[in-house]
Amino acid sequence: MKKLFISFAIFTSVIQVQAQCFPDQHSTSWTDSWISCQSSASPNKANAEGHWILYDLKERYNIEQLKVWNVNDPAHLDWGIKDCKIEYSGNLVDWYQAAEIRLEKANGRSDYEGMNWRNLRIPEARYILLTALSNYGKENCFGLAEIRFSAEKVIISNVDQDHSSAELFATIQPNPARDQFMAKIQSQSGENVEYSCIDIYGRVIEQGKINLSKSNYILRVITSQWIPGQYQFVVKTNSQLKRYSIIKL
Repeated sequence: MKKLFISFAIFTSVIQVQAQCFPDQHSTSWTDSWISCQSSASPNKANAEGHWILYDLKERYNIEQLKVWNVNDPAHLDWGIKDCKIEYSGNLVDWYQAAEIRLEKANGRSDYEGMNWRNLRIPEARYILLTALSNYGKENCFGLAEIRFSAEKVIISNVDQDHSSAELFATIQPNPARDQFMAKIQSQSGENVEYSCIDIYGRVIEQGKINLSKSNYILRVITSQWIPGQYQFVVKTNSQLKRYSIIKL
């Protein structure tokens, strides 16, 4: 699947955009940054008031990496976010934490190119919420200049359609799951099927192989010891791969 790079930057005028000759470099003006000096209510009702940015990707994506440019104004480098919490959602109601990460302080030079790409596994997210936890100074202002995501667009299948002609397909019940779920795996190819359960950090929780002597197989997966959150159930053959989102209660 083709990878996409989704970029969000804050500029105050067209002149400043055009003046940025090198696409990976940022100016040394704080006006080319997002700055928050007053806390406000978070889109995630479970969070306290704070300094946050909400990104709407418009569609759902599996995010693999991110790259951040911090505030690069030499007089306000301390406003740059130091520690932040990243959460994601598909509907602005159910939120899941992806990670707490530390961002690098900008250097205040005109050739500043941000921090290196960092691995970050976020499955099937439309909304990304970044909440500042600390900055590099004592003032109550927080900011950053740009953030980019390396992502793959999620293709959502209609689970109500007839899959009798599908090469590879799985039905998950119940979902959300508490102690276990059943995966009905269908394949017409006659190939062996590999399956895996992956958490939001990309770690494989469970995996195995199935010899499909028939066109379908019912797999029981025990989830009682899993940490509540979002997971991916992946099935693949030599020629196909399908991913399904699972919520552990």
